[in-house]
Amino acid sequence: MSEQAELEQGDVAATIAALRAQAIARGKAMGLTEQATLDDPLRQAADLAHISAHFPIMWRIPIVGRALSIVQRVIRICLRWYINPIVDQINDFNEATITALNTMAARQEALAARIAAQELGEAPNPFPTGEGGDVGARSRVLSHEEIHAPPSRTAGEGASS
Repeated sequence: MSEQAELEQGDVAATIAALRAQAIARGKAMGLTEQATLDDPLRQAADLAHISAHFPIMWRIPIVGRALSIVQRVIRICLRWYINPIVDQINDFNEATITALNTMAARQEALAARIAAQELGEAPNPFPTGEGGDVGARSRVLSHEEIHAPPSRTAGEGASS
């Protein structure tokens, strides 16, 4: 009997391995480069992004609990007009946040790839230097004084004479 259990375990393990291989192959065919791990913060945030205002109402006490749950359901139905728009706004914000996080992660990966390519000397410098070796204005690093200085006004801008 234990031999049969071992054979079934082997079949299950082989089936799981085959399914994983198929999933990886389909992911590569769809353009996915690597499988996201379960502890990936972006995946966790995406999993938690959608909330619902309609969680189940449970009871433990047979008769009184049932009556209380009916009262809670009536209150929920009466407040649905008030709660649902708030939950929709929260879900919209969460979706926008997840989209922004994914965009930032993709940009960070692209920048890391560009830096790695630059260090290997494979790609041209994306920040060309100007005359005299000065870095272009778009990539110029601001000093502490420039960051914290009040905005300067040009002649005629916002000044009343």
